[in-house]
Amino acid sequence: MGIMQNGLVTQLRSISLAAQEVAAGSSHIAESNLDLSSRTEEQASSLEETASAVEELAASVRQTAQNSVEASRLVSQGNDIAQQNGQMMEAMRNQMRRISDSSGKMGEIITTIESIAFQTNILALNAAVEAARAGEQGKGFAVVASEVRTLAHRSATAAKEIKDLIDGSMQQVQQGRSLAEQVQETMQEMVRNAGGISQIIRQITQANTEQSAGIDQINSAVGQIDTATQQNAALVEATASAAMSLQEQARTQADALTYFRFEAADRRAAPRTDAAGNPPAGTLRLVSA
Repeated sequence: MGIMQNGLVTQLRSISLAAQEVAAGSSHIAESNLDLSSRTEEQASSLEETASAVEELAASVRQTAQNSVEASRLVSQGNDIAQQNGQMMEAMRNQMRRISDSSGKMGEIITTIESIAFQTNILALNAAVEAARAGEQGKGFAVVASEVRTLAHRSATAAKEIKDLIDGSMQQVQQGRSLAEQVQETMQEMVRNAGGISQIIRQITQANTEQSAGIDQINSAVGQIDTATQQNAALVEATASAAMSLQEQARTQADALTYFRFEAADRRAAPRTDAAGNPPAGTLRLVSA
């Protein structure tokens, strides 16, 4: 009986110690879970802020992409207008060249008229000399020769004035032609620059597209992390609940063991063995709480 009582005391003491260790461990787990829960909430809040910032960045990238598309459209439109203007300037330059050629031909005709007027003047002068030699019979012919000389002189004067006007017009046409060439060259440079700008805008648009795809992936990853964080929070809450339940059960078990009081035998006064030859055991008594 003493051996059984001693073994029961040992088992009950082990159970009591285990219950105390379980209670202490459960309390430590509960405290750790509270700290982990707080950190999980902070992580979830940070993830929400990150997701919001990424969404704002995505909206900015989308707006930039739209602006790039609009800029590309405007540059393309300006390029078309510049090409049309360049074609118009080329046509105007060709027209000025034709005007210059016509003016040159007119100048040649005026030169011919001046030569004819000069020769007519010489002939009229000779006719006047011959009329003077003829005396009375050549007076009428002399009047005609004088009129012819006057007309020849007027024709030469008019031809010279016309030639001066044509020369001035040719100078202006030449200046206009030179200006048209400069404008056309400027238009061509604008077209080349517009092509370069269009290429840059296409590169920006492509980069925005790639950035948008990358941001979508980041959004997806943040969403997955947020989901995992929420799951972790749920697991932490469940673990905390289980730890609290275990702590409560350990406390209940410890409370139940308080009904037992363990009294050790006085080893100085007690004999080494009892009447049956067994060693003395601690005394186990059931007491009320």
